[in-house]
Amino acid sequence: MNEIELKIPFATFIRIRQFLRVCCIIVGRSAQTEYAYLVAPLNRDTKPVVTRHNIVRMSFIAAINQFGPNPSFIVSHKYGSSSTAARDINNFDIAVSNNSVEPGRNSSTTPLSPYANNYVPVSNIAPVVTSQISTNNVTSTPIVINSVDSVSSVAPTRPVAPILPVSPTVVTSTAVTPAVVPTSTVSAPANASTVSGTGVAPTVTAGGVVSSVSTVQSIKPAVISNYNLRRTSAAVQKDYGMHFSVGDAYKFDSDATNKAIDKELKQMKDYNVFEPISPTTNVNSIYSSMVMKDVTHKVIKDPIYHRKPQKVFKARLAAGGDMEQMNYLDNTYAPTVKWNTLLTLAAIHGHSKVIQKWDVTAAFLNADLTNKDIYMSLNPKIVSRLIVSQPEYKRFIRANGSVVVKLKKALYGIKEAGYLWYQKLKSKLLDFGFIMSKVDECLFTFRRGDKYVHLPTHVDDLLCFSNDENLANEVRRHLEKDFGALKVESGTKITYLGVDVIRSSKGLSLSQKEYINELIREYGVTSYAITPATDQLYFKGTIKVDRSVFKSLLMKLMFLANRTRPDIMFACSYLATRCEDPTNNDMTSCYRIIKYLNTTKDQYLTIDALKTNIIDVRLDIFADSSYASHVDYKSHTGYVIQLNGNTIDYRSIKQKIITESSTEAELVSLSEAIRKVTGIIDLIRELKLSTTAVAYQDNQSTIKIVTNPVTRARSSALGVKAETLKHNLSKYKIDVVYLQTDSMIADVLTKVIGGRKFKKFSSALLHGAVRCV
Repeated sequence: MNEIELKIPFATFIRIRQFLRVCCIIVGRSAQTEYAYLVAPLNRDTKPVVTRHNIVRMSFIAAINQFGPNPSFIVSHKYGSSSTAARDINNFDIAVSNNSVEPGRNSSTTPLSPYANNYVPVSNIAPVVTSQISTNNVTSTPIVINSVDSVSSVAPTRPVAPILPVSPTVVTSTAVTPAVVPTSTVSAPANASTVSGTGVAPTVTAGGVVSSVSTVQSIKPAVISNYNLRRTSAAVQKDYGMHFSVGDAYKFDSDATNKAIDKELKQMKDYNVFEPISPTTNVNSIYSSMVMKDVTHKVIKDPIYHRKPQKVFKARLAAGGDMEQMNYLDNTYAPTVKWNTLLTLAAIHGHSKVIQKWDVTAAFLNADLTNKDIYMSLNPKIVSRLIVSQPEYKRFIRANGSVVVKLKKALYGIKEAGYLWYQKLKSKLLDFGFIMSKVDECLFTFRRGDKYVHLPTHVDDLLCFSNDENLANEVRRHLEKDFGALKVESGTKITYLGVDVIRSSKGLSLSQKEYINELIREYGVTSYAITPATDQLYFKGTIKVDRSVFKSLLMKLMFLANRTRPDIMFACSYLATRCEDPTNNDMTSCYRIIKYLNTTKDQYLTIDALKTNIIDVRLDIFADSSYASHVDYKSHTGYVIQLNGNTIDYRSIKQKIITESSTEAELVSLSEAIRKVTGIIDLIRELKLSTTAVAYQDNQSTIKIVTNPVTRARSSALGVKAETLKHNLSKYKIDVVYLQTDSMIADVLTKVIGGRKFKKFSSALLHGAVRCV
């Protein structure tokens, strides 16, 4: 067992302790408690051993009284194995981050990310050590590197060290070893500063112990800004569907690559996507690219796949739409269904006889490109495979080996592709007799007597709700006339937009357990947490991290929060305000969310569907705010909308304006909630149901403002919000009722809470707060 000890002067200790006191508050421990491998006073007789599993309790005042104004301190760390002990002093925090072992974990286990276990980085604090400095007959003991495997550690006597400036210095230290020390250079990680030690010829002391003198040069640690948190191995490409080029695909498996490219080019021919032009015709053309994706894991999961697992790639030919010339008449707007529309349909028609997912194959290739001429150049790699299956293209090859074609369909990559496909699908549904919703233009409804078909659309994914199977099949056959055979997914479990929809006798359950498991595996998190955030969320760290890495992780969590996990919504929303300047503390907070998901991966969003004879539904709106909770003194809004006890919409967002009181902050929150619920009420009325809406507020002054006919707002912005709020409350007949804060479930979307209160509110969000039917 090797031990590295670093003595620092009292001034440096004060700086470290000021930094750590904040961290102690963050982790929920007292200000007198520090994590291991940090700082501890050097006792006169014994040296405190600070390890990863121990917690050192010390009193700051007592330390001053005991050791005087200029005590010496050490930073100590015991490594889990001798193979990882050869670390230099300035890389101390990096070595700890990459090699520390969690309680209960073996040291040989693959190390996690530095942020996976709430490590406290100290690389921003430059260590100061001295080498036999003599000031008024006062000396300080140098760094001592002891090998305690074979000889006992010799405790240095306590000196009285002078206060030195906190800056990196050149250090000469004496290393005592039980054997001859050869000349060597200590290597350090690439992203850290290095310490080089040059061995000198050993000398034999009077006691017969061999010793050597070495020189250590200390360099100020660099700020760590690029954390490679995502694995880049082939396993990630297989498990998480990373795209790669044709050249890389050929390196992986040439046979699978050729099969995928041939299949994609055959599809281009079947759908008559393009036609070649003469090689002598000069036109402005955009480029093309073939994107590859490993789908072997999806094929193996298919229940009809019984063959020996082989590499399976998927190829996609895309056009370089960034080179496309656009004008103001070109329309590229392509809407997708709102998530609250899907949840509202699930809450109302969750007991429908038919709930199926329809997938249109090669959706964009069904849309005609007739509004303008677009020419595309096929690169030589694509042409080399194209002429194998379609030899007629040989006479169109140009001098550079490419073939220029004119697009006839909305190929992937074209800026208008999404818009043209939506218009094509919309025209087919309207021809059958569907009516497009005025609230959500991606919801289409068809009625024939008491039979109905509701069809929300998201690009090429359609979700069918119907109480008559024959009518649903009739609609599907109508679409198949133009779009070919649809992929139909039905049964007790279907997957729509990355969410598993599970049917039961009560209604529907929405789960993303598989997505959570992939997230946990991708970022290597094995520990657990009982809440998604602590007060650490509010504090900003000192070490900058890679902004793209932070955004990538946060957006994956936001996708989960917006779909089925409102219990992590506030933590994700608050971290989203740090995207432009993320720090190590923000990354640690992200990892805590994953730990919480690891604990609650079996949680799901429950939708108890209405009975078939219900014609009136109840809407409950819970609106709350956290006053001046951001560093710029802006408040945070949170609201929940429930239909007969089922959560159908929720939001957690930083307010856009600064309010001067909690009453005004609550007014802004209630205004945003009511503005959203008006659209839901209109949607419910389109579904031939009536509504009764009640808004709950825990601020009496806000209730008096919205119920008082005279508005006395301090600013025009708040005055407009108040008047608009009053208008919507009157138009949609929404009552505003006082609710105690202990029962305000939107509170979990505005601030960090824990304990029984968090469990109560998160359960209300996921499984319903009010069961009216």
